Amino acid sequence: KGRSIVFQRSELDGLSIEFMRRAKGLGWVALEARVRGQWPPVPLLQTKSFNPAALAWLMQHQRQISQVFGHDIPVHDRGSDY
Repeated sequence: KGRSIVFQRSELDGLSIEFMRRAKGLGWVALEARVRGQWPPVPLLQTKSFNPAALAWLMQHQRQISQVFGHDIPVHDRGSDY
C-alpha cells in the first residue's frame, strides 16, 4: 500500500511472531513490533489470511531478524480465528 513504518530503534520494546489459524475467519500471520508509548503493536509484516508458507518463512528467518533488531522474537500461536 506504499506505506512506511518509522520509529526510533531505541523505542523498540520487542518483536513477536503472531499467528491465528483459519476457522470461521481467515486468520493471519504477522511480525509485530512493540514500540514504547504506543498501543497496539505495529505490524511490520502481515498476511491477509493464515498462510503456512508465510509462517514458515518468518520462523526460518527468526534468528536473522532478531540479530538485526537486537531483540529475541517469541512466537505466539493465537489459536483459531473463530
